[in-house]
Amino acid sequence: MDDYALSITQKEITAPPMILSQVCSRWREIMHDLPQLWSSISVDLFDLETNVQDLILEFARKSKPCPLQLRIYNNDMRGLLFRTVPTPEGRNAFRALLSHVQQCAALYCFGLEWEDDAVGCSDVAISFPLLRTLDCGASLDKIAANGHWFWDALWKFAPKLEILRVWTIPSADSIPVLLPWPQLTALAIRFQTEISGLCNVLRHCGALETLTIEDFVPEDNEEGDHTPVVLPLLRRLRIAIRTLPYRCIGPLLDTLSLPSLRSLELSFLAVYTPEWPSSLLAMLHETSPTLEELSFRSNSYITSITFPLDEILQLPNLTHLSLEGGVLDNLMPFIPAIFPMLTISPAATSAAGIFVPRLTHLKICLRGGHCIAEDEAQTILSMSESRSRSRLTSLGLDSEVSPLKEIDIDLRWHPYYVGWLQCKAKSLEDWNPFIRNPLRGRVVALEKDGVGFPLLYTRFSPSIEHHRNLR
Repeated sequence: MDDYALSITQKEITAPPMILSQVCSRWREIMHDLPQLWSSISVDLFDLETNVQDLILEFARKSKPCPLQLRIYNNDMRGLLFRTVPTPEGRNAFRALLSHVQQCAALYCFGLEWEDDAVGCSDVAISFPLLRTLDCGASLDKIAANGHWFWDALWKFAPKLEILRVWTIPSADSIPVLLPWPQLTALAIRFQTEISGLCNVLRHCGALETLTIEDFVPEDNEEGDHTPVVLPLLRRLRIAIRTLPYRCIGPLLDTLSLPSLRSLELSFLAVYTPEWPSSLLAMLHETSPTLEELSFRSNSYITSITFPLDEILQLPNLTHLSLEGGVLDNLMPFIPAIFPMLTISPAATSAAGIFVPRLTHLKICLRGGHCIAEDEAQTILSMSESRSRSRLTSLGLDSEVSPLKEIDIDLRWHPYYVGWLQCKAKSLEDWNPFIRNPLRGRVVALEKDGVGFPLLYTRFSPSIEHHRNLR
């Protein structure tokens, strides 16, 4: 069900607030006193044959003084092959929506790559005095070429715009898109190939606090201006690379300088031979004074090359660490590698030599059919106990080392993994040694000491019981 108060498509119109207001006089009074229930409107302009202009205007009027959330889109898959134009009813609906964008605080638009004369709205004076969030699902350079009037208004009359999500940042030599880049605090990009075009924009984003690239596919041997880009306020960086090896991220990381970075999330979703780029290690070193959260996801197997633990565990202010990847028996076992490094010696007298002394949350997700063995479970518990609040207090380290608050071991299973055939007949206790005594008693003691243990509820995917029933 659509979450919008008014949702209009070619096939149907849903308007729950309107229906409720017609139940009786009491409900009409209630709905009149709750303008926020009228304040979200979604219109699919594709092949619209119903005159909905008055309905849109009524919802906009009844939503006052609440800000509007608008979704305007053209859900026409044919537009992938050739440009379509709106019907007269679609143009009227579009004009009605534009007449109220001054109330709009959040705007989502997709597939509106029409020529000015096809839309017939370039004569409408628009401004965005309340707009804070813009989610644009079309190519910025195409929209800029076809609808200067719309983007001119965003550039000149959107003083509160802070959050922007776009399909891609145009290349450096394409038509410039004049948006209020200097005032943005969050920028999300669905698909990015041009490093130079991205860097040209980022140089104008001095207030940016969050940068997300959902699919980064840089072109090989791209030439351009890769002089350093300093983002002084950026606190969170998220990048996903779906089809290329690790090293392709190198040129971008070499360009960025992030003196305030607190959260770094990297996802490498293609299966390549792991090759950790030196620029990534350099970024970890540069941001080590501020970095508090690190999340690394890889579809490759976990090895000492995939995760250079010596570098990662040197981060002095890291509080949250999340690592996800596959594991093979003939490669370096991951659990025996990381947990002894994190274990604090019972003879420790200071924080010197202790890895990640501020670590409070640790999550490790292993895919590929790995069962936690008894000795591995012992290693995990020993590390957790060494970082518990009571142990740190007894060592006199509670002012120098943060107590562990949560440790989550997440095993992702799939019936086609090699290990599945070896383990499918085991009971739940065989899968999870932490629910067997005496280890269960140690887990309970840790939980009483303030250490959350979600690994008691180890997750499997797909359902274990479903595949057991197939035997």
